[in-house]
Parts: sequence; C-alpha cells; structure tokens
Amino acid sequence: MTHIIRWVLVALVLLGLPFVLGSGGCSGGALFTVDEPTEISLGKEAITEVEKQTPVISGTRDAERVERIGKQLAALTDRPKLPWSFKVVDSKEINAFALPGGPVYVTKGLLDLKIPDAELAAVLGHEATHINQRHSAKAIEKAMTIALITNLALRNQSDITSAAVNLALTYGITMPHSRANEYEADAMGVRLSYNAGYPADSMALFLKRLDEVVGASQTAEWMSDHPNTQARVQRTLRIAEEVAAQPRPVPYTLSQYDKDIIKHLPAADTTKPADNAPTTK
Repeated sequence: MTHIIRWVLVALVLLGLPFVLGSGGCSGGALFTVDEPTEISLGKEAITEVEKQTPVISGTRDAERVERIGKQLAALTDRPKLPWSFKVVDSKEINAFALPGGPVYVTKGLLDLKIPDAELAAVLGHEATHINQRHSAKAIEKAMTIALITNLALRNQSDITSAAVNLALTYGITMPHSRANEYEADAMGVRLSYNAGYPADSMALFLKRLDEVVGASQTAEWMSDHPNTQARVQRTLRIAEEVAAQPRPVPYTLSQYDKDIIKHLPAADTTKPADNAPTTK
C-alpha cells in the first residue's frame, strides 16, 4: 500500500493541488490527515449545513441549560480550548449529536422528555467524549484516504473540502459510530459528568427512560449502536459503581476492564432502527 500512497502523492503534487493535510503531514501512513485546525474548520463548515436544514432554538430555558451544562463539561475534557458550542435544534426527533471540533446539538424532542440536569449532563458528556476522542475526525481520515487513493476525480481543493465536510455530517449525524466508539463515549462520558458533580448513574437512568419512551417495538439509533438496551444499562451501571467509589475528579480515561470489553465488541451492529423510530446518537 505504501508505494500506492507515494504514487498518488506524486500525482497530486503534479496536479498542483493545494492539498488538505494536517500540519503533521501523512502521519501513520494516512494520505489525508485531520489535525486540530482542520478538524475545527470541518466542524464549522458542517455547522452551516446543519443549521441551514434545522433551525436553532435560542433564548429559552432549555437552550440556556444545554449551553451551561455543556460548557461546564467541555472545560473538564482534555481539549478545553476547542471552540465548543452546545445548541438546541428544532426537531421532534429524540436525538443528540456531535460534529468535529466542538459543536454539539440536542433536539427539542429529547428535551421534551423533561430530563433533569444530571441526565442531560450524561448525554452531553457522551457527545463531548466523541469530540474529545476525535471519533469523527479519525473516521474522516480513513474514508478520505481511501477516496483519494481510489478516486483521482477529487482534483481540486473545493472537491476535497466538500467531500470531507459531507463525511463530517455523515459521521456526526447519519452513520452510527462503531460499537467501540460508542462504548468509549459511554464510559468516558460517565466519568466526565461525574467529575462535573452529577451522579455517576445518570447515563443508566437516561437509557432506562429512553427505552420506556421509545417502546419495545422500536429501537432508537443511539441504542442500536450497542447490544440490547438492558446490556447497555448494565454496563453503564457497572461503570457508575466503579466511578462512584472514587473521589472526584476521577481519571478521564478508560479502565483496563473497559479496554478488555472493547476488544471483544463487534465492529458494528447489524440491527437497524425501525423506520419510524426516534433517533439519538
């Protein structure tokens, strides 16, 4: 594969492309890398598309609550200096999602569940962890590297940037994260919200609430990335027990037990949500 990458790089140079690469160059053998400035830039481009399609709700108590709790959590991540934003969008879907570089959105549909601050913090902690761990950015790197190796039709900066922004939207909203990434977001999100002063079992309580609202005949997208809901609840409860036994702040990392669990998770879930199921990520 290395000689193919080198050949494509030479071809791109000959084409004179102002190629989108992170400042670290082709690290790890990746043709397309997303460094932090690029990640932030992709997130800003994606914000424009999201807010063009779905109006942002501002000035309400819920909007203030989402921003307040979100910024409280962001300050405790490993990347507090990102341009974090936490907004409410006017959608009936039960959903929450994150874009590369700092943007986090919660739908009005989720807030209409009247969840307490602790459960909202668990949801926002989950999404903030996706950003902290660069889950979408890493997926974009892989997808764009493959695209650039196999498709030299991406012949200018505009094409490359557009493709990367579309991937940012796809991995942030449409396409489920891998089970490993979702487990990591749960496990570290529990720790993050706990360090912010909320009960460690808040995520488990939210999942139970969501399961009751969605109903046995439907599967919310946020749940479909995992084993069945009960298994996810049990896992977050186990994490909560471990975390609650420690004084704050706990390390914002995975335990060895978490790492062992992730090793044995399948790469993706074959279960798809029902067509009319509310979606959360």
